[in-house]
Amino acid sequence: MGRLSGKVAIVTGAASRAPGIGNGAATAILFAREGAKVVLVNRSADRAEALAADIRAEGGDAAVFAADIAQQDQAEAMAAFAVERFGALHILHNNVGIGSAGTPETLELAEWNNVFQANLTSAFLTCKACLPRMKASGGGSVINVSSTAGAIGLSGTSGAVAYATT
Repeated sequence: MGRLSGKVAIVTGAASRAPGIGNGAATAILFAREGAKVVLVNRSADRAEALAADIRAEGGDAAVFAADIAQQDQAEAMAAFAVERFGALHILHNNVGIGSAGTPETLELAEWNNVFQANLTSAFLTCKACLPRMKASGGGSVINVSSTAGAIGLSGTSGAVAYATT
């Protein structure tokens, strides 16, 4: 039995856009290896399905939910799906994050807002949707991933003021 046996976890941003294993996939795999049933939330259902197949091949249990969780109705549907599929919810791992090149002088407001929606609003909306269900399941944990860019910046890049801020 693993440390998360009997637990249900949501991992947002579960399947990386780039080759290899990103933070979301690594977390989902580890949660499953520790016994959690994992809901893989991603905009791309195909990439999430590939990750779910890898988890199932190791004997884990994973379900896919494709969504843009910066949209309140989709964040709510994600939380409902987890409980409907697995009967409870104990862990929310917020891993969604995007960047955009630009300095305060060059970044357009629309792109600033896009990064804030993805990186901050999504975390707020998933917490809003999941916390009542976690309480109903007896409690749990919320894990919000951030970047060292917020503390040290992104020196040597063309600028990523919105990413570093969020």
